[in-house]
Amino acid sequence: AVLGLGWDQEEPGYTASVEGMEPEKADNSKDNEELLKAAKWEASFTPEAFVKACADQGKLITLGADSNLAIGQTGDGGRTVTLTVDGEEVNASELRIALGSTEMRSTLLNEFEMRDGKVYMSGRGYGHGVGMSQVGANHLAKNEGFNYAQILAHYYYDGNAAIVTGDVYPEKITYAGSAYDTREYLAKALESEMGASFHIEALKAQAVAIYTFAKHYSYNLSSDAHSFTAGTPSAIVYEAVDAVMKDGLYV
Repeated sequence: AVLGLGWDQEEPGYTASVEGMEPEKADNSKDNEELLKAAKWEASFTPEAFVKACADQGKLITLGADSNLAIGQTGDGGRTVTLTVDGEEVNASELRIALGSTEMRSTLLNEFEMRDGKVYMSGRGYGHGVGMSQVGANHLAKNEGFNYAQILAHYYYDGNAAIVTGDVYPEKITYAGSAYDTREYLAKALESEMGASFHIEALKAQAVAIYTFAKHYSYNLSSDAHSFTAGTPSAIVYEAVDAVMKDGLYV
């Protein structure tokens, strides 16, 4: 599962692959849009942007109209581990981060080639293949009656990923160089990651995941760590955040 993260050490048990639980069709337009995007995506990058992204991982390449681009090594589940550019290997997960995860949506690649003077990719899925599926979590809450603890147990089931209560949350968490009250930070991240259309239990589970992620990075996150809304979070999002903070939850 951790191939999507570029992890090259022993895999911890709680990142082992589990069923995503995404339904074939969701009951609102936002979720359906995400399901359609996950089914297949396409992206094109200028040669300059692609060369810079490769340089970020120390690969100095040149691109031309006749450059040979190919999918190289793949891992379990079909995720691309390496890409080759005129024989030079590039790490696919690092490239995804450098190009932008909302453009290169996953490393489950179908095509990788020069097309009309640009680097063209197509693939399927959205994300690195590790952690909680947001649409799947919503399905478990709405249609299977799971509460947030059961949702987290499904996606982070190893004993090392038990839900812990009583954590003392910091007053502030820094995101993109700005310090936010922890409640505001969690709500703004949760609104952007999921939003009011999601079930309250799925929102709680995601709030725990967001806080755990921030804790891992010592409460100081860059702007590319996750999405974040500039607007005002909805009431149900704050309700989920308040429930998580009240019990001091993290995974």
